[in-house]
Amino acid sequence: MACPSDGGSIVSIPTYKYDAIISGCTHSCDGGSVMVRGGQTASGAGGAVHILGQDSLTGGNSAAGGMVMIRSGGSTGIAGDITLLSGYSSTATSGEVDIRSGEGLGTASSGAVKLNSGDACDGNTGSVVIATGDAKVGASGSISMTVGKATEAGGDVTLSAGTTTGAGYNGGLVSILSGSGGASASTTGGDGGSLTISAGKGAAGMDAASGGNGGDVTIDAGTGGTGGTSGMVYIGLSSEGVEIGHRDDTKTVNIHGKMVVASLQVGGTSGAAVSKHESIVSSTIDPPELSPTQTWFQDLAFPNANLGDILVVSFSKSIGSCLISAQVININTVRIVLFNTGGGGVSFDPEAGVFRVSIWQYAP
Repeated sequence: MACPSDGGSIVSIPTYKYDAIISGCTHSCDGGSVMVRGGQTASGAGGAVHILGQDSLTGGNSAAGGMVMIRSGGSTGIAGDITLLSGYSSTATSGEVDIRSGEGLGTASSGAVKLNSGDACDGNTGSVVIATGDAKVGASGSISMTVGKATEAGGDVTLSAGTTTGAGYNGGLVSILSGSGGASASTTGGDGGSLTISAGKGAAGMDAASGGNGGDVTIDAGTGGTGGTSGMVYIGLSSEGVEIGHRDDTKTVNIHGKMVVASLQVGGTSGAAVSKHESIVSSTIDPPELSPTQTWFQDLAFPNANLGDILVVSFSKSIGSCLISAQVININTVRIVLFNTGGGGVSFDPEAGVFRVSIWQYAP
């Protein structure tokens, strides 16, 4: 089309250039950019830029405020990015970035704030990264996730890794790691950051008997599918020590299921640490009749038994006035001894039964 110039002469503009201005470039070229910029100043505040959707204030509940959409361009290749960046500072602090929903006035609720990556058809969905910047000299900034206070129920915090429907693929991992301490060649190395997981406190009630309960803390592994095993819970694999229970010993710790302990210390006295505890049950044995002051013994194989181990032995049937004892006579071999003390001057014939022998060994 032809357009008049300021001087009234006619200048011819090709149609494709006009179309590039009105609806985008139709050839292999870059689309035109748009910049909206506040005014510059040498000493005062720079000019602000406001982009506002229009209010709708007279339509009641059916009214809706004007929407503001900022969308980058699509492409058959890489789509356009959106960068939201505050201004820099050379001597103070760079500008804040504040993203929040508007207030709910009266009985209205405030709007949600959503941060999502887009869905994908055949490809992978994008990640969401929340990170503070690196500090070359000073301290790094914190990340705080806090649910606001309420006069009714407090809001929940849910941290959930991805679930997969793909055959044979694993579910997403959740990792919570505190920071490592800094190494030093001239001073003491920095401590690693602590990690605290604590449930909420119960509030006081109208009297001493009506207080609320403290929140529970549940740490559990996943249940295995058919033919698989449930996951393990590991606590303190690299810890100097693990404490469980109230320190003043006024609370109870309940342990259910099979408990396997490699080393057990009861109390805090020296020599109270149990370094080994094992137990065996014999096959059915029928000891002979024992006359007064007569002794009978039976040797049993006991794997991992060593000289010096402390033995405790019991018999599943009555032994009358007899005494029973056990000792390690050789590595992996224990001897059970029955002795008729002669009480009442009568013989005693025990019934057939089984012997249980337990070994205890204490660390120095």
